[in-house]
Amino acid sequence: MAKSKLITALKSLTAKELSLTKKHLKSKFGESRPELVKLFSVILQQIEQDQIDKIRTWNKVFKKDSDFNDTKWRTLLMVLNNEIVNLIKQEYLENDGQASLTLIELISYHKRNLPKHFDSSWLKIQSIEKKARHTNDFYILCKAYEAKHNKDMETQRKNVSFEHLDKSNYYNELFYITQKFKLICNSYAQQISSSTNFEVSEDFLNHSYELYADDHPIVKLFVAIIKLNRQIDNYSFTHVKSIFFEFYSQLHKEENLSFLSLLINYCIDKKINKGDTTFFQELFSLYKFGIDKRILFKGNLLHHMHYKNVITVGLFTKEYEWTEDFIEKHTNDLPKTDRDNAYNFNMAKVLFSQKKYRKVIELLHTVEYNNIQYTLSSKLIQLKTYYELQEIQALEALIESLRLLLTRSTKISTEFKKQYLDLLKYLKRLMLLNPYDKDKLNKLYVTLKETRTIPDKAWIVSKLEEKISK
Repeated sequence: MAKSKLITALKSLTAKELSLTKKHLKSKFGESRPELVKLFSVILQQIEQDQIDKIRTWNKVFKKDSDFNDTKWRTLLMVLNNEIVNLIKQEYLENDGQASLTLIELISYHKRNLPKHFDSSWLKIQSIEKKARHTNDFYILCKAYEAKHNKDMETQRKNVSFEHLDKSNYYNELFYITQKFKLICNSYAQQISSSTNFEVSEDFLNHSYELYADDHPIVKLFVAIIKLNRQIDNYSFTHVKSIFFEFYSQLHKEENLSFLSLLINYCIDKKINKGDTTFFQELFSLYKFGIDKRILFKGNLLHHMHYKNVITVGLFTKEYEWTEDFIEKHTNDLPKTDRDNAYNFNMAKVLFSQKKYRKVIELLHTVEYNNIQYTLSSKLIQLKTYYELQEIQALEALIESLRLLLTRSTKISTEFKKQYLDLLKYLKRLMLLNPYDKDKLNKLYVTLKETRTIPDKAWIVSKLEEKISK
């Protein structure tokens, strides 16, 4: 049941949406089917505890008044799932899907010959045209102008103008171009070979830019990013970033997230991963912009991966004060179940980066993580902290306790266990090696450099380099 359609749908809802869903269910089923309202509340409680059991849920809903009935159980889940899915669709139509809904209205009213209703929806379409902030808007405008032309042909055939058909063609071309550009940019982001058929000629890029860029910043941005990746016309990252910062307010939030992700991927894949660590500062400016303008947020929630990446980059660039302030301000923007773990672990990372080692130990001693990834990552920080403090006895004890945790755990993959066990092995050798035995130190250095995957390899290599250089 933990991976059922109902549970995954519920987990996608924000706290506000859950509250509205509960009100909707009470209003619709409060008297006729109260068991549905009760089922919703019971499942929500169990989701928070991450322990969902159908028999226990049944007993809580019906208070042991009836034996478990699988058919009735499945029916209840299906009805509840349908209600939630319908609310999700309605929320989309009322917010992000307004343009699509207006197009549906326009076509429906035309088919039913409701001219006044049609004219009302047509006014909404014209308001969409004034902003056209999403590539999908171009498709909607193309189909809307086509519908307008067809209506005019039926009602005033002798005096009909082809203006609306021309407009339909204009937006059809614009939709095609922007979708083509989007595919090309996504291929860069996903590191697909440049031999893909998604590419277009430089003449096509320039022609599209000349026709549409002045009126549609989204075209300007797409062309800039493609030219940056293809190294055409000396487009620099700084120039493309400045275009995005200038025009982001004229784009839909989904497009903003897409463009920001493309720039982030460029920094990482094309620069940082190829050794240009100066681009960490550019990466930090992008994440900071994404937070300040709330581009990285979905509703009021911040995805845990964005949260983690912002902190990692902030620490690498030594923006300690900003990063600490970010943790304090935005941890509560994470899903509720992630907050405590995220705050304690990442504050420990900040303190370690600031070399406040005693405070790291104090913080991590008070924390119990309910997630194996957080547990291992926090233990790694503790290992590094004990090493920095040269608390050898505590370090040896932690190495042994972590080794036992790794060998006994059934929640960790074999490959992941090996990586951590290798780390413990190398750390123990580093700790015990005589700093004056340069031969053994150099042999360990060569072995470490050849080892491809161990957690925080850069740190342990740097500690070994310190010993060698003494």
